[in-house]
Amino acid sequence: MNQRTRSNTWLVLALAGALVASLLLLGCSSDDESGTTTPSATDGSPTSNTPSATGDILTQEDVLEKDPNVTKTAELEWGAMFEQTGPLAGFGEPSLDGLRLAVQEINAAGGFQVGDTIYTVKLLERDTKSTTQDALAIATELISDNNVKIIWGPASVGDPESTVITQQQQVLHICPCPQRELTALSSQEKVDSDNKWAFQTLSAPSKFLPGGARNNRLEHPEYTSFATICVNSQTGHAFCDFFSEAYEDAGLEHVGEVFFPDGTTDFRPFLTTLSSSDPNIILNFTDAGIDQFALIRDSVALDVGDFYIAVALEYDLFESLVGGPAIREKYVAAGAAPRNNAIYTSEKARAFFEEKYRPFKDPLPFAAFAAMLTYDPAFMLIGAMQKAGTVDDTTKIAEALGEIRYSGFGEDDMFFDSRNIIITGNDACELYGGNMTCEHFPPPTEE
Repeated sequence: MNQRTRSNTWLVLALAGALVASLLLLGCSSDDESGTTTPSATDGSPTSNTPSATGDILTQEDVLEKDPNVTKTAELEWGAMFEQTGPLAGFGEPSLDGLRLAVQEINAAGGFQVGDTIYTVKLLERDTKSTTQDALAIATELISDNNVKIIWGPASVGDPESTVITQQQQVLHICPCPQRELTALSSQEKVDSDNKWAFQTLSAPSKFLPGGARNNRLEHPEYTSFATICVNSQTGHAFCDFFSEAYEDAGLEHVGEVFFPDGTTDFRPFLTTLSSSDPNIILNFTDAGIDQFALIRDSVALDVGDFYIAVALEYDLFESLVGGPAIREKYVAAGAAPRNNAIYTSEKARAFFEEKYRPFKDPLPFAAFAAMLTYDPAFMLIGAMQKAGTVDDTTKIAEALGEIRYSGFGEDDMFFDSRNIIITGNDACELYGGNMTCEHFPPPTEE
């Protein structure tokens, strides 16, 4: 059956657990929305020559500015726990790379100034091995044995569990952590009462799904129904609810829902079940790793649908992962992190990937976009420390981080909203017949 005449199906390919599932949601965006630690002896207080970290929008140059008369120095230790091995290393490594690159540049610039002290940074790197158990153990170790005040990571797995530990100890915990919108940061009350030190550097699905659903309805009025297929877990059910609410509000009928067991690699039975209800759109969420490319491969092999949603990869790589040239007869809506590396939508994006990240790691990893989820936020953290006048008082730093606006490579104006979730734009791309075209959407406004 010709793909232009049959019912089209949209599939969200969720890679690397909730991390990439959230990244994929960004591809459907629109431009409209929907206790204090004890300071240490090295903790500086503001001086007249300290960078003020004020102004409308900070830049990297602003936060690295120093008073040449300041001679006192110190080294800060930041914990960095990411998936360096295991099934999610493809996303943990670039997330760690972005932080490594930022720290390398901070130290090469002579550090940054807070109060009367110039600080350099030492990363205490730990491998979570893509498991919740290791993330828990490492978070505990970094706090109890190393007394860190800042922890970065993981990219995805182990976030809800380790965040409980970091928040009890009032440790500033910054990571992509896409499940946080459903857990620690699920309400303003939870943020204000127990989780004011948790920050999510991946844009929230709730910001982009409603606008994306409305846009899809306007652009494809021939599609009137959708089905959902999600992993049978608490997070999977929550994401299916996200999908259902957004697309029902956009005027589509929800005609089918399937939950598959964790660890599923053969999606044909589930796709067959959904195809019997003849949905135009299929929305998916899974906790599994890159084996989830099997979802698109199975759908192409069964000819279940013609319109998918996936990660914006270089087309040849994407084609090889989803079963070869048969995908060229399908439409693929592709989205990823802000300013992804598949098709550059700005000169700043090109500069980051070609002039910064590629010299750091060549060839670029397939999930290179994840580096941007830690690189810019590292400089935002410095700006917050300068604004707060402390490197140790995590409550003051968290408050300041909520006030910082920053112009980086990921966006010209990025900030954390009232729930400590980053607000930034994203790229939406469409692939067909081996060609990719992309558009950049500005950040959604906060309600």
